[in-house]
Amino acid sequence: MRHQYAITPAGHTHLEDALVDAIAVVRLAYLEHLAADETAMRRALDLLAKYIEHAKTKGRTALVVPPGYLSEVNFHWFLTQLLEIVNGDVYLVRPQGSFEIDEPRLTLLDGSDAYVPLRDDHVDNVLLVWVPRPRRWQRALEEVSRVTKSTGILAIILPDALIVRDVRLPINIGAFMEGVRVRRTGDQVGQVVLDRVKEFLEDRFRSVVLEPVPELSFHVLIAWGKRRRAG
Repeated sequence: MRHQYAITPAGHTHLEDALVDAIAVVRLAYLEHLAADETAMRRALDLLAKYIEHAKTKGRTALVVPPGYLSEVNFHWFLTQLLEIVNGDVYLVRPQGSFEIDEPRLTLLDGSDAYVPLRDDHVDNVLLVWVPRPRRWQRALEEVSRVTKSTGILAIILPDALIVRDVRLPINIGAFMEGVRVRRTGDQVGQVVLDRVKEFLEDRFRSVVLEPVPELSFHVLIAWGKRRRAG
């Protein structure tokens, strides 16, 4: 005589959530350690500096951020670095009511990556911190491309956790599980295939470069030389 026990569907869900959260805690702690390391952050900024020659540091700059992805501390640091590089007007496009910052050169605009409240071809430099939406990932790229001038430069920061990857490789498991955790925070987070994103931008810009930043677990896409669209 013996008793046999089987995990229920609810138990499977609970166990999966616990495993995802456990891996995410370790991974996020590691990323916070990297982000606090001045050497790692300097390497990331040095990478972006390679493309400064294409930027208009005295022109208009737009920074587009998603809801809830950047902590306010990290965001303030990020904005400080940006203001040291650019000398012209800076537009911050952010979710309504977030990041209330008192900075004379900064114009706060309520919007999102799917709606940038600026005219076509209005901005010299655009920096997008991108959290793609499922089945609608093109929308954000269309918006930031639209507002970028033909002589401007577009930089897109994409977290590694939101890139489709081969999870059979052990090196990819941490980022994959973190992506699962991020996507479970709501139904407005999806994954993207880097090759498709690059092709999408190459259809709109003459020069597109993909740069991995493994120290901080994200990829940067840099595009310049905007093509004229028919019609």
